[in-house]
Amino acid sequence: MALEEVEAPPGSKKVINSIRLDNGLKAILISEDGIGTAAAAMLVRSGSFRDPRDAQGLAHLLEHMVFDGSDEYPDGNELSRFTTQFSKLFIHPQLKADVMVREIELLDSEFQLHRSDDMTRLEQLIASTAHKNLPFTKFSWGNKKSLSGNDFLHDQLLSMFKTYFVGASMNLVVHGSANISYYYTLEQSISGDYTHLSCNRQSVLDLLSFFTNSNMSLDFVDKSLDEGECLVESWFNSYYKQTKIPSTITGEWRLRFHANQRFQFPPKNNFLPSLSPNEDHLMIENDNEPLVHKSHIKLWHLPDNDEVPSVSFIVYPALSSELKNQLMVHLYVNHLKDSLSEILYQGGEANFETSILIFEKINIEFKVSGFKENLFNYISEIWKQFKSFTHPYETTFEMVKELVENLLKKSVLEVSGYSNNLMLQEVTESCYDIDQMLKSLSSISYDDFVQFIPHMSSKMFIEGLFKGDISKDESLHMSHLFEESVEIPCDQEYIHIPRGTNTKNVRVQVNSDINSYAEVTFQIGYEKFSAKKTAILKLFHAMIDHNLQDQLSAKEKLGYRVGSNVDFRYGINRFVINITSSVYDPAYLLSRIYNYVKTLEVSLEEVHEDTFKGHIEFLVQTCPDHDGDGDDLWDQITEKRFCQGFNKNLISELKEIRKKDVVRFVKKYLIASSSHSRILEVCIWGCKTSFPTSSV
Repeated sequence: MALEEVEAPPGSKKVINSIRLDNGLKAILISEDGIGTAAAAMLVRSGSFRDPRDAQGLAHLLEHMVFDGSDEYPDGNELSRFTTQFSKLFIHPQLKADVMVREIELLDSEFQLHRSDDMTRLEQLIASTAHKNLPFTKFSWGNKKSLSGNDFLHDQLLSMFKTYFVGASMNLVVHGSANISYYYTLEQSISGDYTHLSCNRQSVLDLLSFFTNSNMSLDFVDKSLDEGECLVESWFNSYYKQTKIPSTITGEWRLRFHANQRFQFPPKNNFLPSLSPNEDHLMIENDNEPLVHKSHIKLWHLPDNDEVPSVSFIVYPALSSELKNQLMVHLYVNHLKDSLSEILYQGGEANFETSILIFEKINIEFKVSGFKENLFNYISEIWKQFKSFTHPYETTFEMVKELVENLLKKSVLEVSGYSNNLMLQEVTESCYDIDQMLKSLSSISYDDFVQFIPHMSSKMFIEGLFKGDISKDESLHMSHLFEESVEIPCDQEYIHIPRGTNTKNVRVQVNSDINSYAEVTFQIGYEKFSAKKTAILKLFHAMIDHNLQDQLSAKEKLGYRVGSNVDFRYGINRFVINITSSVYDPAYLLSRIYNYVKTLEVSLEEVHEDTFKGHIEFLVQTCPDHDGDGDDLWDQITEKRFCQGFNKNLISELKEIRKKDVVRFVKKYLIASSSHSRILEVCIWGCKTSFPTSSV
């Protein structure tokens, strides 16, 4: 077979090849020097539109079952072993009938997690009211109701797999550091969405000719519907009405369409890059010192020829974290996004990825990444609007106020978001429950908000990072945008879980939510994290992450979501285990988490020495030898744990760790009887569980 090289996107250092196997499967093979991980993705050209009417959700169920009973994934750098195991998922999945019954339970748990989401409910309502012959009307999620009472369900599952999981219907992408030597002649070209299709006025008008009143519908969301007069959507139980649009309106619509001669293309987008980005290589001079360090601003520069340029910065206003200030910042950020809508839209068309978020209560985080050709101009427009925004329209204020109200309510509808809010309420005085926030929000007037804006923007500290294919001079040029900031104190609020085990029991926010949730947070000390402690924690998490998933999710089948993570947010060093389940109550889930933790000492000691060294080698390989790899450095900066040469020290410490160090770490921080134990349990009880009467 002959290797066929594929054109890579402009500026990319990846080597891309394509191959079509004898069974018809097409694969894209991407090689990239210097990366320590590998990934594979398979696209199967079949989905919920293929579901039988008597087994809606079958494709979703098959997706679950294809990944059931697979062998344990190896380390990411073992590309050939990984792809061999990955391919077996699609060649010889187990698809057992008894496993199918169990997976339907997990699939139903997944459905229950999303049944309160407004957009999901609306999408299904739109689907259910479409023309009955269209496959779009099917219930793609699937649940126990849609997949029960069918004696031939397992046969239908096997038939779907045999029919559609074949080479001719599958595309594979493999990305790794190794060169994969397959050879086959295949003409292929890859282009990104920076390539715009050529079009003309007539082609757009032809498309618009389909947008007529005869094949379109209008959807309105209204809180004032009388349920007694409504129809009920069968899967999410959404209430709705259907009415025909009066002919007087549709007739005017038709006339306006033919009479309107003002159709034109959008205004020129000055942020669009050329298709020939600058390919000059930077001189990498990372001296670990801030690029700019003044009383009002601190900026870092991390050059990398292989990374897309990006700018991240946080605005720290001189405000206390009291409730009213937090709500005012919520209102401000959403007003800002509304005023920036045209700029953000054009930036998106120019392939800039942009996010504007509230960071830890009252601070505002901006992130922009994309081609550097117009990066400065784009950020300038965003920052100019941020500095000049003073008086919103009063009608816009009421709209944004309602939006913030909805966002606050949604933030606790999902059990994991609710748990995070409860955890913070327990360990800090400046976190508030949602009812308290909503009550305070309703009292904020337009005049209050207008007076707040200059107060917020009068004093602020800026901390940021320029990274990727962007030079020091270019970064310094951008840094001048922020010169008008004023020095303010910028202290990190450190919070502590009390010694021992602390428990918070609550009911779910949505009365019909059957999911329960249990989360255990272990505080790993309360001092600034050293390189040695970070190395042990990272190694411990790498050693147990997959094992925990395998034990609690695959073997014990406790719930649809079983997770563990490490984070340092809000000044608290945390190791977390959480489970979401529609079957078991939080008390049982807690017992299984602690049972697993009790086994860790023995299971870690039984880890083979070669396996232990393999985990260390992988972490060393994936950890950059400079101060961060961009995202990692930004995390260190925002979490106030950055120090010079941190990653070099981390690598040195990793190489010195022994198994006994990891076991000692577990016994010190994770075992409840330890004098160093600081544990917070959050239990959210589903609607079908017996809430403990002794709980507050």
